[in-house]
Amino acid sequence: MRYAMSILPFAMRQINGWALPDFVFVDVYLQLNEVLPSAPTQLLLPNADERDGMLFYFSIIDPQDRLCEHSFLFRVFFSQDETKLIVASGTYRLVVVG
Repeated sequence: MRYAMSILPFAMRQINGWALPDFVFVDVYLQLNEVLPSAPTQLLLPNADERDGMLFYFSIIDPQDRLCEHSFLFRVFFSQDETKLIVASGTYRLVVVG
């Protein structure tokens, strides 16, 4: 079952505020709007406090600098009728190896 997606305005402001390179910005939205809704039960991780939703983690290796990894963690909820995923907030970290 494919779920509908909703990214709350707060999460969208966070993503826009990270000043990501264009290819990473596009990939973040692909992960949230294409990858996650197709298999949320396999991709979502339990959160210690169930009231705080579930967690969706992914990382992207920078194709222009293979030593840079863009890591993301998003807090996600199922709608009450369990037909929609709601992205509430996220965090971003750039890891440089070396």
